[in-house]
Amino acid sequence: METPFLSALPPRLPSPENDLAGMLGSWIDNCPSLGLSSSHCRGDLDAIGALRMGIATRLSELSDSKDDAFENGPSDVTITIDMLHEYYHYLLECEQHGMVLDSGGRGGSSPSKFLALEWESGVVTMGPFKIQTSTSLELERANIIWNLAALEARQASTQTLTTKLGWAKASESLQNAARWLVHALALLQEHAKSQQQYQNPQHADMSPTFIRFWQALLLAQAQHCIYESVTGAHIRRPGHVLASKLAVATAALYNDVELIFEKDTQLPAPVLLPWSDLAQRWAYFARAWCVQMRCKAEYHKSQEDRNKMSYGHELARLQVAHQHASICQALCDEPSISSSTTLAKLSVVVDDTMELLQNRIDMIRRENHEQHSQAIPGTHELVEIRGRNVVNAEEPLSNLLRQKVTRPIFQENVNIPFDSGSVPSIDDDNVKKMSATKSKNLSPTSSASITSPLFAEMKKPFVQIVAPRVQTYVEVFQSSMNEIISQIAKESEEKTELARQALNEKNLPHSLTAYQQEISGGGLPNDLWQRVYVIQKEDRVVKLKLDLWVLKEEAESARKTYENIKSQLDFHEETDRKFREENSEFEGPDPKDIQRIFRERLETFGTYLSTAQEGESTLFQRLEQLDIEPKYKLLQFSKSQLDHLLPAARENTVSSMIFDTRKLSALWTELSALFQERDDLLTMFRNEFESYDIVAALEARVDSKSGTDQDYLEATKSAQQPFDGLRYKLQNNFKRQQGLLNSILSLNEAFMNARERTTNSQSADLCIVMIEDAIEEINQLSTHLKEGKNFYSVVIPNMDKLKREVGDSLTKLAVDRFDYEDKVRRASQEEKDALMAKNLSSQTAAIQVPTAATSSAACRSSPSNASTSELPQANQQSVAASASSARAMRNVDDGKVAKLVAMGFDAETVVAALEKHDDNLDNAVNELLSC
Repeated sequence: METPFLSALPPRLPSPENDLAGMLGSWIDNCPSLGLSSSHCRGDLDAIGALRMGIATRLSELSDSKDDAFENGPSDVTITIDMLHEYYHYLLECEQHGMVLDSGGRGGSSPSKFLALEWESGVVTMGPFKIQTSTSLELERANIIWNLAALEARQASTQTLTTKLGWAKASESLQNAARWLVHALALLQEHAKSQQQYQNPQHADMSPTFIRFWQALLLAQAQHCIYESVTGAHIRRPGHVLASKLAVATAALYNDVELIFEKDTQLPAPVLLPWSDLAQRWAYFARAWCVQMRCKAEYHKSQEDRNKMSYGHELARLQVAHQHASICQALCDEPSISSSTTLAKLSVVVDDTMELLQNRIDMIRRENHEQHSQAIPGTHELVEIRGRNVVNAEEPLSNLLRQKVTRPIFQENVNIPFDSGSVPSIDDDNVKKMSATKSKNLSPTSSASITSPLFAEMKKPFVQIVAPRVQTYVEVFQSSMNEIISQIAKESEEKTELARQALNEKNLPHSLTAYQQEISGGGLPNDLWQRVYVIQKEDRVVKLKLDLWVLKEEAESARKTYENIKSQLDFHEETDRKFREENSEFEGPDPKDIQRIFRERLETFGTYLSTAQEGESTLFQRLEQLDIEPKYKLLQFSKSQLDHLLPAARENTVSSMIFDTRKLSALWTELSALFQERDDLLTMFRNEFESYDIVAALEARVDSKSGTDQDYLEATKSAQQPFDGLRYKLQNNFKRQQGLLNSILSLNEAFMNARERTTNSQSADLCIVMIEDAIEEINQLSTHLKEGKNFYSVVIPNMDKLKREVGDSLTKLAVDRFDYEDKVRRASQEEKDALMAKNLSSQTAAIQVPTAATSSAACRSSPSNASTSELPQANQQSVAASASSARAMRNVDDGKVAKLVAMGFDAETVVAALEKHDDNLDNAVNELLSC
């Protein structure tokens, strides 16, 4: 399978020797305008400095791994990305506290006097440009963004590129890398503007030229991945129409890469020189792939022509494709570039492609000559293939940057959002209940208070410490206000829906829009066409289908992981049960106790997945209608085609018969503004409630020493008064709706009567309704798919983590069982060895007689009687050898030597073992058995 990319973006390595904590501390102490003291912030400063050093270590390890598979798995990259996000938030907070470039102008000191943060260039291996220095936190953030982009690009190369999901994930990672670079470029340009200079020549590899170069390359690779996802070996019947459009768009993006340096006029040649080799290699890479993708586009177009039985056009397209393949082969064979591993792989692919194309050209030429006799058009007569670009680099920074999960720095206490689970009313009974349960609650800073397993690793910020009685009434106030907001929101939603239903029954406002267009000459309203045009331009329907494929595979992957974890737990529990039945004395930990936490977490994930599956089923059914329902076909029509569906009024219509729609339009506009005002007021209500300092309000109204529960209760009720104005405005808004609605419906009757006399038909209404419904449905589906994608982006990593934890835990249990079996085996073997030694000792004692008797017997014995010894001949020889060794080593008992030699051990080894263990038989036996 072709691999269109490598880890192209090299990371930048921060110097671990830099003392960031000391630099920031010196800056703080020398800048009174910051209003901080390094001694009071020492803990935060040390944490920031340690985090930078940790990032340096991890990036260095990842950089050493080159383009091979990660030595410690993708989890190392994930951890590093988490650290980079956390460090980025710390830098933002430092800037929010005044640590910015203009701090010196406010009576402080310039940061360049204190900050000298070194970074090792990712593209320069030697020379003066290898180490680059940042003298501001803005440049430090730019370096962090670069590394986030680099790791996103590197994650793409770790995907399993054999499935549609793998290719889609790789494309998303590459797009995210490009999106990060957009923000890096914006940050650097803003920094350069504040310094009144274009760029620092020492930082040329962070110049706008190079950033645009990498961004263009990453986008081209991302588009290439989308192409592979719909044409790879995992696709049985690729759609040639879509594939040709994707290939053309991919070729155009690769072509943009090479044009980056040609368009740049501000980067000096001496500055470009250290990076020219790297840029040349990747620009050449992009050029080769640009030609290859044009070849693929022509091939897919030829297959489309064949399906239309245009055999002459098919042959012409194949010949053009073969020409592109020849050009690509020449590029791959360029002597100065051919050593590239990437192009070497591409060269093999191109050879196969050229052979395939030539065989097909010969076959089609012969087939056309013998059967079809169709004319073969010239290259200039072929219709240009229209590309379809489905990637983009536009994404708000808030969507890329993860939410901050650490406490604020440089301050002791901050407030934390409360948990609005239950919503009691303000009365004495609920106050007593909350006071009674207060002692059972966890400490506000306890990590156990995190209830969601998906975010169990997130650090909780510090909370404001208040008196228990005040905290009780804070919760009472918050619960009561949440109930009020919930009731108002529900009432608002109900009233808005009732009004819309009443208008829909009268076909408003679509009939009004259609009538105004008919009177003005017909055609689709411009504002409606703009909405249709945006959907066509962004290929929203195609992207929805691609996102659907990704969501389906992610859902299947998550459920497969769930089943694997469950079966793993069940299997090991059953294995342990059988083991304990066979080994009743085994006292290892009970797996049920260990698995209980895992099963609870798994059950939570199961609940999430079941709930998601219900929504996905409905979503998939709705998406299937995209190719069936006629209203979605309207979104593919051109402006002229849609204009025909909304004809002008009858030609014989006189001006006196035309209904004046201005008043009806004004009423509809007023009602729409009423809906918007309602939403704005509700949003303002929520925001003011979230920012309201109830603790300060209670402390201001009630004396902490003499105040009673009744005083706090009254103060809590009084704290709701600032919100009465918004509640009144919302209620007034609800009352105005009915009067407006009655006026609109009344005037609409006269309008409909007049319309029947002037218009051709009611088809225009239906056309507008269908287009509006289709657009709304597309927007809703896009939102739901994005929510599903966000859901699985959280669930899948956490399930993978649970799977690893389960595997580690069960492995430890299996090791315990193995150790027990080994211990039992060793004990059994030792008993057998001891019994054998005892038997040998008895045999040795039986053949031993007094020395005199032995000598006398030896004198009387003749050679013919030697075979009557009680031991076998081999044993006799072994014992003799043992005795000889014993005489040589006087500190070794020859009887023990004889016993061990009789057991089959080598005599010299036995003597050495006994000598080593001071003639201890048991220790010697254990050593001999372990050899």
